[in-house]
Amino acid sequence: MKKTEEQKKRDVEIGQRIAAYRKVAGLSRRELFELSKVSESAIKQYESGLRHPRAEHLQRIASAFHISLEGLLTGDESIPLNPARATSRADRLNKHFRKLNDDGQDKAIERVEELTMIEKYLRKED
Repeated sequence: MKKTEEQKKRDVEIGQRIAAYRKVAGLSRRELFELSKVSESAIKQYESGLRHPRAEHLQRIASAFHISLEGLLTGDESIPLNPARATSRADRLNKHFRKLNDDGQDKAIERVEELTMIEKYLRKED
């Protein structure tokens, strides 16, 4: 079945949203695959508008970005869609931490522990 122009336009718009969220979150297609279990090739085709995304894939991608499926599909700004907020500090830290080998992870933990001993980096208690 051949796509209508409207369907093609919708697929391109969804693909552009996926790409924008991925880039703002600082994720490669590989990293998005790891979070969503949607193949890198499918993500690439979705982002370029060459392929209509499967509903289950869209749900997994939206979940990876911590946004609603409706928000991903419509771009409705009233739904929390700010990708910068979708990726928390802990998510960013974890993303980089996962790239390290065991020795690197041990060093990262040591550095974080060192930071907790420096007064200016501690949260102030009320």
